[in-house]
Amino acid sequence: MLALPKMRQFKNRVTHHFAMQPFNAKAANNYLKLRMRAAGYRGPDIFSSEAVRLITMASGGLTQRINILADKSMLAASTVNTRDI
Repeated sequence: MLALPKMRQFKNRVTHHFAMQPFNAKAANNYLKLRMRAAGYRGPDIFSSEAVRLITMASGGLTQRINILADKSMLAASTVNTRDI
């Protein structure tokens, strides 16, 4: 998209470029912990290693999909009144 002529002015304002690889289960686990802390959660881990593995596999390691699947998982857990995923 940035190569399109109409994006020239925007492209000139981009100062950094990062190419991120999909997360593996360890990186996804660290990411989920970071996101939970950023949201203000200070309790024990919510996501089991199996849940992290499944979320990583289903998301393809992409952070946006990890966020969606983690959110859906927490919503499902809350409907059965548990914190364990």
